[in-house]
Amino acid sequence: MRTFPHSLWVQLATRYIGPINQSRRTEARFHITQIAKIRVYKLPSTSAQQQLLTSNLSNGAQLFVFSIRQWQTAVHQAQCPHARLSPFYTKFKVLDAMPTLDELMTLIHLTAYRPLELNCPCRIDLGNDERILLECLQAVQAGQHAVAENLLDSLLVGRFKTTFRRVAADYLRVFNEAGLRLQNRPVLRVVPKPTPVIH
Repeated sequence: MRTFPHSLWVQLATRYIGPINQSRRTEARFHITQIAKIRVYKLPSTSAQQQLLTSNLSNGAQLFVFSIRQWQTAVHQAQCPHARLSPFYTKFKVLDAMPTLDELMTLIHLTAYRPLELNCPCRIDLGNDERILLECLQAVQAGQHAVAENLLDSLLVGRFKTTFRRVAADYLRVFNEAGLRLQNRPVLRVVPKPTPVIH
């Protein structure tokens, strides 16, 4: 079984917490331990009006949601996320985006106000935090950086929102080069034929 390399946690903790010297060793160990104990939440379904289904997402958006769910599940099971995700990133020609996905997910787990709540991979609807992250990346891809940072208000403090947005832009640069967009697909509805009025 492949395990997620512990050295990467240390590198990323150093990058986002600061140098891990003797005085900060306990703090760094706490954050790395918290990541190792990530939970996968099974959230209750929302109402039909509020639901956003994975089937209504573009290929790029589906890949992103699939990625963050599988990344969290793999880490929860002490496995390497790359082993699960690389075949899909290879298929869409965005394999170079995977290291940046690690940075995105590790950053948010290290610095968020609260544990990130993601649906389990089998769910067809998106949870609230999944929608926040997806809409944030959609805004970044559209060049709406202020909108992207505002969407993260419920998860991150100011300076970390800026860092997350910059890392997201690096992640999406690979998607853009492969022609993958994160916009939602339009939902088509059948409009009932009007009843003729008889005079």
